Amino acid sequence: ASWISEEDKATHHAEFGTDYTPALNWYRRGFSSLGSNIEVSALANNSISPKIHVPTLMITGAKDIVCIHGRPTNTMEGCVEEGRLEVKDIDAGHWVMLEKTAEFNNVLKEWLEDTEGKARKSLCKAMFSTNWYHSCGRCYLVSAHHLTL
Repeated sequence: ASWISEEDKATHHAEFGTDYTPALNWYRRGFSSLGSNIEVSALANNSISPKIHVPTLMITGAKDIVCIHGRPTNTMEGCVEEGRLEVKDIDAGHWVMLEKTAEFNNVLKEWLEDTEGKARKSLCKAMFSTNWYHSCGRCYLVSAHHLTL
């Protein structure tokens, strides 16, 4: 990987070797008990509930060989309400944020600015609608379930 120097690689291999089975077993064990109450079939059928109902950004590496391209996106589509998931592919491997730091940060910044802009517009619209806005001089109440991005 371009962000790791040859000297760092040599030091790492001298200290830890090149067999990552023990380290990966730690992850395998840790993940084996996560979501044990969720059936694997629910993941396979995209029927996880409740779904994420807020805008969600997923940045993936187009050259990722760890998460086979497309599979994480398919899983996320089953976990996020329709229209709430935005996927951005960057020409990188698994560690997108390290390989393409500037591009990753730009994608994230643009998405956050766009999402914030949509939220502000929605909030202003809700506040000036007589159906959703209440002001008694002591409080301002906006029904959050009417705010959509």
